[in-house]
Amino acid sequence: MFELGVIRQRLPQFKIINPKHYQKEYLQGGKNFEKFFYGLIDISDALIFSYYDAEATEGVANEVAYAISKGYPIYTIRGMAVELIIQATRA
Repeated sequence: MFELGVIRQRLPQFKIINPKHYQKEYLQGGKNFEKFFYGLIDISDALIFSYYDAEATEGVANEVAYAISKGYPIYTIRGMAVELIIQATRA
């Protein structure tokens, strides 16, 4: 996946938690969507997302809003660049 390569190259200090790797576990477990995927954000240091057709999908927008509410820094991928768009507000 292109985005993962960009993250590895531009932010090598971050360990990547890719939600796609957890979809099977989520679908098999019958777990609550928000609790499961927001839990992945809760164990992260930052949220990094990319746009689809110049927009964030509804699910991504909800995850970004959740991460902002928890004070996480938010990055976006644009081409080969990773851009910090919201500074962290948590200690």
